[in-house]
Amino acid sequence: MFRFFRQLRQHLLTENKLSKYLLYAIGEILLVVVGILLALQINTWNEGRISKIDEQKYLKRLKQDLLRDVERLEEIRSNYETRLFTGLSLLDSLGKNNGSIIRKWDYFKPAVKNYQLNHFPDTLSMGRKFFRVLAIDHFSPTDITFQELLSTGKINILTDDSLKTALQYHYPYLKETDRFQSVIVMEVQKNYRAAMFNNHISSYSNDQLEDIKKKLVSPDQLITATENYLKLTTSMLETLYYEPNSVYSKTTDLLYQIENNIALNYRHH
Repeated sequence: MFRFFRQLRQHLLTENKLSKYLLYAIGEILLVVVGILLALQINTWNEGRISKIDEQKYLKRLKQDLLRDVERLEEIRSNYETRLFTGLSLLDSLGKNNGSIIRKWDYFKPAVKNYQLNHFPDTLSMGRKFFRVLAIDHFSPTDITFQELLSTGKINILTDDSLKTALQYHYPYLKETDRFQSVIVMEVQKNYRAAMFNNHISSYSNDQLEDIKKKLVSPDQLITATENYLKLTTSMLETLYYEPNSVYSKTTDLLYQIENNIALNYRHH
């Protein structure tokens, strides 16, 4: 083909047909330009296709991270409910009307229902129950994929701007919430632990209720510290699970948004 064009150009120059040669030259330039534009278009299309494949991979990884978070939040909710109702049983053992403020909690009934569905009666001694209440869970989000998107600059590979904004709000918010709650938990936990030690309650003790009561030096301090710790527990349960705008709700909403993006990309692929 190129040989044909060279021969045609030589023929036109030989016959001194300048106008025809100029037309040929222009045509040849246009042909080169069209070829370049076509190559650029193919390259752009190919880059777009690769970008879509990468986006889909990252969306699926984000989905897996969020599924792990949902599972972890449900586990933590269960642990907090165990602490709450174990603590209430301790307060009931120490006297009437203890923990009444806890039972007025807005989400008390649904928490009772969840607890009854997922727990068996425990047979721990009183001493061990006090230390079970002391146990705490922290929720740290699985943000490996999100941090990779940020550090590599690939966050812009996500074509849904609302999803990008949601991700950039979600993970920093959870980190800050966890740090804030940790400070509060440590302070209230310290008071509760002090009340146990002041009343000679040991984690290694198999003491039952009557033995515990004989050792109590300041039962009011123990009751108040336990109530405060359980109030903190209800607050954590609200933040993590029960409130309409809870961490659990935010996480499942983001998961739903990502699943929609995956489905949309799949249909367009």
